[in-house]
Amino acid sequence: MARPVRKINVVNEGAFVMAYDLTIFDLDIGQELTFNGFRSGEFPVGSNQEVDLIGQLDLPAGTFVKPNVHAAAGTDKEADLFVQVADNDQTATYEAHGTTFSISIKLI
Repeated sequence: MARPVRKINVVNEGAFVMAYDLTIFDLDIGQELTFNGFRSGEFPVGSNQEVDLIGQLDLPAGTFVKPNVHAAAGTDKEADLFVQVADNDQTATYEAHGTTFSISIKLI
């Protein structure tokens, strides 16, 4: 079962500058899709960026979502697990590790 959260926080623990967007799972068609309404700004190692899925993005409760990390001048990597949008006070934190061409991102 996906963790119910209102916010996603991505922590950059890798050796690269990164940005992220969001992947949603569309239950109607049974496919993962890029959510076109959001892309974080770039942020360096040792910092983080948070997004309020309801307050900032107006995603409906029940939506399944996960971050997709983009290394500056490097590769992309989707997170390991989805979370579910909920109108609560919970935050899902994902940690990104690795190098420009070898990224891992995991829900902690």
